[in-house]
Order: sequence, then structure tokens, then C-alpha cells
Amino acid sequence: MIGLGLILFMVYREIRFRRSLVSALVVAAFFSSHVQMIRTLSEIWCEGLLYLLVCLLWAWSESSPPEKNSSPQTARSTRLAAACFGQGCLAGLLYLTKGTGLQIAFLYWLVLLFYPHSRRLLTVSIAAFLLTCLPLLAWNYHEFGTPFYNFASTHNMWFDEADEIWYDDPETLPTLATYLQSHSFGEVFTRLSEGLWLEGKMALQLLWSDWRLPEGSSSLAVLIHSTCKAAVFLFMGFGLLTRRSHRPVTTPLAGGFFIALCVGLIPSFGWYARLTNEPRFLMTLMPIGIVLGGRFAADGVDSFRAWLRGKSLSPKVLGWIRKTAVTGGVIWGLSAWFCAQIFLSRTGQAPPPRMPELAREILAKLEQLPSGSTIAFGPSHELPTWMARGDLNWRATPWRTDFDGFEKMLAREQIGYVLVDRETAARRPYLAPLVLSMTPPAGWKPLARIRDAEGFFLLYEKE
Repeated sequence: MIGLGLILFMVYREIRFRRSLVSALVVAAFFSSHVQMIRTLSEIWCEGLLYLLVCLLWAWSESSPPEKNSSPQTARSTRLAAACFGQGCLAGLLYLTKGTGLQIAFLYWLVLLFYPHSRRLLTVSIAAFLLTCLPLLAWNYHEFGTPFYNFASTHNMWFDEADEIWYDDPETLPTLATYLQSHSFGEVFTRLSEGLWLEGKMALQLLWSDWRLPEGSSSLAVLIHSTCKAAVFLFMGFGLLTRRSHRPVTTPLAGGFFIALCVGLIPSFGWYARLTNEPRFLMTLMPIGIVLGGRFAADGVDSFRAWLRGKSLSPKVLGWIRKTAVTGGVIWGLSAWFCAQIFLSRTGQAPPPRMPELAREILAKLEQLPSGSTIAFGPSHELPTWMARGDLNWRATPWRTDFDGFEKMLAREQIGYVLVDRETAARRPYLAPLVLSMTPPAGWKPLARIRDAEGFFLLYEKE
């Protein structure tokens, strides 16, 4: 529903405010047949809501640009203050949705500083942001000692490998200060440059390769779709070359905000690419980028029509060109509709989740543990821990330690139970004393040993 709302909002806005059917068609066609966007919006991620809120904030900034003749005494200033308050609330919702929202809000405020007559209204936006985020800020201060604590920006960004997320002692987690102390400038530059290169390849994939019909589409449909894609990018380029003859593609504030998003977010995505390089990060910029691209394409179409009129072509030729364009657009729209039908039919054919009997048995054993017990388990994909009792606490086994260090972690964090399965044993070789021997080490009490052809589960209590 969030993804549908995002697409409908962008299409409606292009038709209602820009009066541009071409840009609306580009937006609708792109997002209705973009496999990565459809996949991300159909999964349980916060990204769908993040995309919608970023697009709303950008659209609002485009609708109410600061003007130089505004003053605190005018009605315009009152409306701007109300708009800034609403935009601050949106920025707060962004931060509540994902930690990246704080970076987005900061970039928006930074752009506002370039508008002298809006600096006074900046405090209104910040106040609305703080008011919206107050519950989270209070919780962070109570739990972590700082209102803007975020694990990803405080520690995760400074990991060298993704597996460092399975840490042993929280006191050993890296921070910006420790990272700069342990890495040279060359290492920092290499990581950033490699990440930006990966983001560049990801951008090309998102803009071209992932904008396609689903598997199983006919060759004719794929050919028409590819031809229309090429035409869109061709008209975008034509619109850029004839930029001076058209109205502004957006307002200075909205354009500056989008540039700030690109300059501020892409390097951070590139830095993070060593740990995980997923398209959902870069797709934060796609809704706004495609809207602007659609407007450039619309300008290109207008320039092309003006060029044709200047060639004094016969009415028959102009009619043929017009009919060809309309027919191509209709066929393209139908191909997108068939794409949606194929996607829906395949979604309906998805089999229900299957619970292996082995997992059922160990979940029944876990039901017998005392209330509030903490279990060291994983990382593993073989047990849906969310189906266990809600009062049980789960802690992943640490990375790069030995059995003695593991026992010290259990004592330090007062963890009373350990669950080992096939995947955990493969990823944590130091757990071999619990897996390979029928006689457990001293201080360990076996509670369950469940095995079959698919794997095993071993449940121990640490005495």
C-alpha cells in the first residue's frame, strides 16, 4: 500500500501541478515495471516508508519556496512558518523511520541556510523535528546517554567486515575515533573510492537493467519495452540540451535539496558498500530523480515537436508520427499492465511457509525454559526465533573468539542457555566441544539433542 501510494502521489502531482502527461507516464512506467523497486516495496523493510517521506518532504519544499520579499509581518511568512513546521514534522518522521532520516533532515536544514529570508524559519523546522522525535530522543538518552544515539552510525559504519556485527564485548566496538587511529589515509581513500565505484555500477543497474519486464515475458514485449526505455533517455538528453527554452524543471530550494541529498548520501552509501551493497539504499534517491528525469523527457518531447513544426512537414507525416507515438505509449502501458498481472499471479502462487519438524521439536523444548531466559544462538537461518515464546531473549554468538572467550561472554552477560545447529556450528568452529563430543565440557548440561537427515539442534544449559 505504501508503494502504491508513492506512485499515485508522484503521478498525480505531475498531472495536477506540472500539467505534464509525459513526465507522469515516465514515472508510472518506471516504477510499475522496476523489479528492484517492486521487490523492495513488497518486503518488510522500512525503506518503503522512507521513500514516501523523502518524496513528500521534497515535494513540499518545491511547493513552498522561500521568497526574498517575505517578512515576519506578511501572510506569506505565516504560511512559510506553517510549511516549515510541517516539513520539520516530516523530517522527524523520517528519523523515527530510519537513522538516515537525521542525515536527510540535516541536509535539508543546510540548504535552508542558503536562503537568508528563511533562516529565521529554520528554528521552526528544527523545533517541529525535536517535538516529533521527543519519545525516541528521551529513550536514547535514558538507555545510551545521548539523545541521538544510533548503532549504525556510531559503530556499524566503522566495521571492516560485515561479520563484525556479531561482536563479543560491546566495549570493543569500533567508533570513528578508533577507526581513524587504526587506519591510514590511503586505506580510508581506497575504501571510499571502491565504494563509490560500486555505487556507480549500482546506479546503472537500477536505471537500466532493473527497469525491465519480469521473467517469462514475450520477446515482442521485451523489445517494445527496451525501445521505449531508450526513447525516454533520448528525450531526457534532448530536454537537457534545450534546457534554456523551457520553464525551470523545479524550484531552487527543491533542486538544491536534491543535490544535497546526492552529495550527502551517496558517499555514505559508498562507504557502507564494503559491508553491504544493496540497491535499497541508493533507491532512496530514485523517486525524486525519476520525477526530474520525467520532466526533462517532457521538455525533450516539446522541443522535438517544435523542431518538427519548424520543418514544415506535411499533415500526413505529422499525423503518422503522432499516431506512432500514441500507439507506442498504449502498447507500453499495456505491457506494464501485463507485467503487474504476471507479478500478482506469481505472488499468489507462492507456497506457504514451511516449518521443518526439527524446528518444531526444538521450539517445543524452548517452551520449557524459565521466563525471561537468554539464549545464545546463531547466526543461523534454520530456526524462526520469532515463533518462539515472546519473553525469551536471543543473543548471537560472537565472531573471532575461542571457547574460553565464549564462556567469559556468557558469564559477563549472564546468558544461561546455548543453542547450536548445523549453520551455527559451521560459522563458529570454536563451538566444536559442544558438537563433536557426546560428553560435554565441565559446567555444561545437555537439555536436548535432536537430529535428523536435515540437521540437528543441541540445547545446553550453562551451569
